Amino acid sequence: MIIIKEVNFSYHKKEILELRKAVWEQNNPHPAKEDLITCFYDEYDEYAFHWAAFDEKNNIVASARLSKHNSLDSLSGHKLNDDADVANIDFPIASLSRLVIHKSFHGRGLCERLDKERIVKAEQLKCNSVCIITYGQRTKKIMDDGFEAFHSSILTNVFKTEIENKRFLPLAFYYKGITSIETI
Repeated sequence: MIIIKEVNFSYHKKEILELRKAVWEQNNPHPAKEDLITCFYDEYDEYAFHWAAFDEKNNIVASARLSKHNSLDSLSGHKLNDDADVANIDFPIASLSRLVIHKSFHGRGLCERLDKERIVKAEQLKCNSVCIITYGQRTKKIMDDGFEAFHSSILTNVFKTEIENKRFLPLAFYYKGITSIETI
């Protein structure tokens, strides 16, 4: 049985960062670039809310983060978007980020469970909006759940990615107002 609970980042920092790095390496055949080091850790980690999924042996097999922001400038990843595109977002906003699941635990609904936990917390924090920067298979689910996409060509310029590497990076910023959020 997998147990999900909100955790103290400082206490679980080593395991969470190791999992983030391992998952990134599983999903990306290219070695980590210096400018992508924030894929594993950034300044938002210290004040954000964190969740972990624990297996039967109490190992962390998935983790996720929520950070609350009162302005676009404080929003993690905001530089990946044209500010004009997201200017009408209703703040404060909850940023759902750093969702990682070890490949051995895919297909068990952990993504949805972690999203649900974080959206409940966003409501408790009185956020007006929720955003996610994501890619791949998750984008269809996010769009089906009513999130609006703001596609960004800035990602290519910021990360100087080649065409074949684009599929490994977030392709869009997804947003929706908290009043339109239903339980996922």
